[in-house]
Amino acid sequence: METTVSRRAWIGSMLAWGAWPSHRLDARSPLPRTTAMSQQQDPFWERIRAQFEISPDLVNQVTVVRGVTPKAVRTALADETERLNTFRGATSGRTRPESRSRAAARAGAASIIGARPEEVALLRNTTEGVTTVLRNWPLERGDEILTSSAEHGPFYDVLAQRAARDGIVVRRFHYPAPVSSYEEILEAIDRAMSPRTRLVMIGHVVLTGQINPVRRIADLVHDRGGLLLVDGVLGVGQVETNVEAMDCDFYAAGFHKWGSGPRATAVFYVRPELVGMLPPLFGAYVESPEDGFFRPSSDDPRMVKYETFGAHPDAHFLVLAEAIDFLQGIGIRRIRERLFELTSRWTARVEELDRFRSAVRIHPDHCAGLVAWELEGVDTEDVRPVLAQHRVLVGRTESYAGFFGIPKDRPRRLFTANSGVFTSEDDVDRLAEAIEAAATRLG
Repeated sequence: METTVSRRAWIGSMLAWGAWPSHRLDARSPLPRTTAMSQQQDPFWERIRAQFEISPDLVNQVTVVRGVTPKAVRTALADETERLNTFRGATSGRTRPESRSRAAARAGAASIIGARPEEVALLRNTTEGVTTVLRNWPLERGDEILTSSAEHGPFYDVLAQRAARDGIVVRRFHYPAPVSSYEEILEAIDRAMSPRTRLVMIGHVVLTGQINPVRRIADLVHDRGGLLLVDGVLGVGQVETNVEAMDCDFYAAGFHKWGSGPRATAVFYVRPELVGMLPPLFGAYVESPEDGFFRPSSDDPRMVKYETFGAHPDAHFLVLAEAIDFLQGIGIRRIRERLFELTSRWTARVEELDRFRSAVRIHPDHCAGLVAWELEGVDTEDVRPVLAQHRVLVGRTESYAGFFGIPKDRPRRLFTANSGVFTSEDDVDRLAEAIEAAATRLG
């Protein structure tokens, strides 16, 4: 009897045995090594690292700002770009692989967030999906949108514009950090909601590194009569995501951070019964002989109406399924466990420093690969040159206040450090050494 093996299962088996064909992920490429690299590296993760084009003298801890794609995805993107630009295949009879299509990308994007293909739209970025909801969800004057103090900065401007346009009320609750339990987050949201709160926006993972208890937040919001919008860009590819299990009403996430995908690729989910009530951000139409040439599609119940956004480099979407297959071949749960293992490794060292402070509890329920941190009393601009000398790249948060004793009227940024599937034990050891050096030199 012939056995059918799914493409994803085949990818997983190839990764597990280190046998990924060289034309796909270049498994024959040697793993870049530094002189300090330990001989105790996990062979499985060494094979994963070998799929990326990593500079051997740099420690990349800025995936949260801009992720990197496996070499196979980058080369597939270049191939698709050339094919589209030259019409190669149009006359030669050559066709692209079935996996390189909008349908495959949509199916892959849906599967990684626990949705069906018809329940999602492909967008260019998280901002597009979130802004669609913030601008266009129908509200009446005096209705409230609630968000936290730890969201992506530009969304506050979108909210301010909506408030000025429609007379809605925008409220922000102080996001506690670090938290010792989920109850602190839930209590903060509960206190901030009012009978007029119609929409709540929260991140699946916020920039402090905190993983939000989305299902519990959704239950709270729904019990109080509101809807929940989730910004998932820091979650997808780092932690398990299932919009049905989370019971959120709206979800948007780009794939260019932990998602291993090219930039300008994102997934947008709207609870099916709400699609007809949410107009698209940009104009769209459907042909309608009854109404003349066309009719507006604002009330169309199909997600495709959100995909009319003008010109876009199509090749990015056409290779998205390959990036998603790469992630799912490893397994998101396995990725999350690996990232937390690396986080625990470097934070266990630097937590011994008097000045080191983390904005997230180092616990597998609360964080995975991302940690916002600071050296108490030390200016971040003084720390940065020390990290650079160690060839360690880190990011920074938005400006935060209200925790760590930061005055609410004088917010400041924290550092972020985060691992990816390509990160090695030696990378996080070098990160810890750089932070120790900064604490010693500047303390």
